[in-house]
Amino acid sequence: MIQDTLKNPKRKNYSDEFKEFLVQEAIISGRSIASIARDNGINQNLLHNWKRQNRAKVIQAPKNTLAAITHEPSTPSNFIPITLDSQQSFNSASLAISTIQSIQLQIPIRHSSPIRLSIEE
Repeated sequence: MIQDTLKNPKRKNYSDEFKEFLVQEAIISGRSIASIARDNGINQNLLHNWKRQNRAKVIQAPKNTLAAITHEPSTPSNFIPITLDSQQSFNSASLAISTIQSIQLQIPIRHSSPIRLSIEE
């Protein structure tokens, strides 16, 4: 019985969502890989591997998709993938309706209050 356990140790399976969550936390939060791994009960090498796989996946994204760009903790960013439709046409009426009236930008700063910028038309 003991020999069977040594021959076939059971591996934990983690969901893709869990992996993605931890990878994004490692990229955005500025915390060390070791502390994130320790807090979530996994080995830090496993999290390093997931982060490497995520980076490779981003590099291999199709050319007509803007992939989530991963940055090191010094420049956190939250991008989402979008698909560009090269056949889409615009007319002046649709552009007039979708004109942006104002923009609000907030830049988080570690250990300080964020920088806020508002631009009104």
